[in-house]
Amino acid sequence: ESKADEKKKDEETPRGVATTDTARGVAESKEEEEEPPPRRAPVGDAQVAALLGRLGLSAMVQRFADEQIDATTLRLLTVEDLESMRIPPAAAWAIVDAVAAAGSKKLVIDEVLDDAAVHQTKIQRDLDEHRAELARLK
Repeated sequence: ESKADEKKKDEETPRGVATTDTARGVAESKEEEEEPPPRRAPVGDAQVAALLGRLGLSAMVQRFADEQIDATTLRLLTVEDLESMRIPPAAAWAIVDAVAAAGSKKLVIDEVLDDAAVHQTKIQRDLDEHRAELARLK
């Protein structure tokens, strides 16, 4: 058959319906030894990937996944630890600095949340006192 005839046959055949030629090809391919689908590389920790992405080091995500470095472990690593993973010194310093900055931001956020909780407790106590006073005056 010419290519034009094949193209016309493909256009006329509804999707999911095998023509004799394609059915024969499927049968032949099943006779061959089936290979399992290729294994996908581990994705790794999303927080680590995000941090590396912000630093422009996305190419290193797989290395961290291979070493099973998650966000908790990353906080414990030193520049020397990262260099032993074949991370260039400048990148290692950038990673350690970014982790330290993220940790200090978390401390500041925790302080703000604690202050807000204390303030909310005081406001709730004042509101309860005002409600009691209103109930007494009724």
